[in-house]
Amino acid sequence: MEKLNSTPDKLATWPEALEAAAAKAPFEPIILQRPLLLFQGATGLHPGEAMAPDPDFLVHLLEGSGHQEQVRKAAGKQFKNLKNFLRGSHMPTPTTWRLLLRVLKIDDATLSALAHGREDGPLLPVYVAMFQTLEITFLSNFRSTVHGKVHCPNCSADMLDDSTAWWRDKNLHVPPAAAKFVDRLLAAMLGAVLLNEVLGRWLGWTSLAVNDAVELAFPRVHPIGNWMAMVRTHRKLQHDWQLTAMDEFGAKEPEREGRLRKWRYGQGLLPMDKALAMIAPVSEAPRLKHALLVARTLSLAIDLVQATADGVRPPSRTAAQGLILARIRQLHLHVRMADVVTGGKAPVARSQ
Repeated sequence: MEKLNSTPDKLATWPEALEAAAAKAPFEPIILQRPLLLFQGATGLHPGEAMAPDPDFLVHLLEGSGHQEQVRKAAGKQFKNLKNFLRGSHMPTPTTWRLLLRVLKIDDATLSALAHGREDGPLLPVYVAMFQTLEITFLSNFRSTVHGKVHCPNCSADMLDDSTAWWRDKNLHVPPAAAKFVDRLLAAMLGAVLLNEVLGRWLGWTSLAVNDAVELAFPRVHPIGNWMAMVRTHRKLQHDWQLTAMDEFGAKEPEREGRLRKWRYGQGLLPMDKALAMIAPVSEAPRLKHALLVARTLSLAIDLVQATADGVRPPSRTAAQGLILARIRQLHLHVRMADVVTGGKAPVARSQ
């Protein structure tokens, strides 16, 4: 939370401005036919109710748990005092105030500006708004990459704006609102990958490529299973259990095969802390962490397809993942077509 420091004059309106920016691109309501398997608690969605996903799911995707849990970890024993202050139910004593500043590593002006006085809703709205703004940035990057029009030679329809027709023509039917949300997830994910490719070229680091993201979606195993295989390759290991046989303190008891199998095939979500421990010994840890975030986003997309698709029974994980793979390939095709239209002058990297 030390990054929240700023000058007092800017902080007077900064939280409100960030929340206002995040509110410009709200998520639209969708209806689940059945519960989500991996992200039920993260989205706030319930079967049979038309609800917009809770933006806190973005924090879950990128941090491994919701924003309140992240704040709790940062505040430690001072969490209750911080909570009471943020919601306006109690003003800290001078001693408690100093403790909060020390624990959170922020200054007086920053802490003062974070108080919102709302009894309900997110504990720290600006925290969630930062993740919403990040998602909007990635989504805008993808959309700016595929700007322009590519007309179909047969029907003259814009081939870069095919969402409705593409989802409608599939045997596995996903309702339009859910399909639109899945498209937004995938577009933002690809926007982040494309932006990272550009930054990697400029700054000289090894970045994740779109093709890497596509490979993570292959349905032989769950995206998390594909990610584990990627890490295993980088670490020159032969078995998944070897990924969990070491931590920062040295050798330890590896995870049982039953649990590894659940992670590999999407029957349970690999906890973020365990995933990060798997890549800690690797020199390309930043790239592999980016791949992990892609795999988690793909996992949510698959979860949503299984939870919203029409039918008495949910589609299999393999069928839902195959659909997501096909959609990613189509969106990647949009990037390549737009690149041709702009003569290779698209604002982000041209992916191979």
